[in-house]
Amino acid sequence: MTRASLFALLVATAAPLACTSGTMTTTTADGGSNAGTGQSGDGASEDPGTTDGDPTDPASDGEQPSEETKKETKVGTITLTSTAYTIGTTTVEQGMATGTFYRVPPVKGTSSGGGCSTQTIGTCEVTECTMATATSDGGTVAIDYTDAGRVTITGVDVNDGSMTLTPGGYGYQTVSGSVALFSAGATIHMSAPGNPNGAPAWGSTMTAPGSVNVTKPLFDAQSSVAASANADLAVSWTGGAGGNVLVSVASAIQGKSSQTRCVFPAASGKGSVPKAALGSAASVGGQTTLMVMSESRDVQSIDGWNITLSLQSYGVRPQGGGLALGILKLQ
Repeated sequence: MTRASLFALLVATAAPLACTSGTMTTTTADGGSNAGTGQSGDGASEDPGTTDGDPTDPASDGEQPSEETKKETKVGTITLTSTAYTIGTTTVEQGMATGTFYRVPPVKGTSSGGGCSTQTIGTCEVTECTMATATSDGGTVAIDYTDAGRVTITGVDVNDGSMTLTPGGYGYQTVSGSVALFSAGATIHMSAPGNPNGAPAWGSTMTAPGSVNVTKPLFDAQSSVAASANADLAVSWTGGAGGNVLVSVASAIQGKSSQTRCVFPAASGKGSVPKAALGSAASVGGQTTLMVMSESRDVQSIDGWNITLSLQSYGVRPQGGGLALGILKLQ
């Protein structure tokens, strides 16, 4: 598998549910619909990664809630990834900036077959989700993609120190290329003015992380790691004295997913993914991916929106082996 195709696979695994327009609906047998209107709604935020039960109906506990208790899910993410490493005598650079903002409006009646739950195991969060498809009154569950206006980013190593993200189909158009977007230790500021019909204004300043050299686990020539689903997965690295190291394990098939985020102080040089998290990924039945990276992260709650802003730099394998990302083969 080439690095380009592997990178595309990993991006696809973490990508939002895809559709060909700004609103995604799943039509029921009777043709009912409950698509989003594109207008900003009221209600408290509910992050589908941290909610038990139905993400479109967070008050659901087996009884149908009143209209007053139904909430709207409102989530936004902006991620900048920047990595530079050496293969032989050749320096390789990669950079990507992407963003997704979406709402799931309150539904009429209760939705069925969907929801997310998160459990914390040590320094790891394990989120399991199934996708709701229909409501009890014959309607559908909808995802309405929106944005917070044009995003301005400063402190980067391109375009004389600044770049922008333009609103697009799933929130923002992705910008990527063979160039590192930032250097370790740089001060990166990003902000958006807000969209009257979408997400609110926000801003954040973070210190850019630097890559770590990953010494465990060992990736083979096909960028795969073999591991037991019945034992913790040991991870170790050198470098990255400041900030955090993120180990991500993800698996997804149509309508079902498992996502594990384990965060460790970079200075500790090691960590482990618990076997319970690996078992969660294995239970999904899809292909499992593993990524090790440095990360700076800012999570904000504004006007009912849960907004996550991240700067990431992929870990690097020893002896010019490339990036510390690939397929996790659980046995």
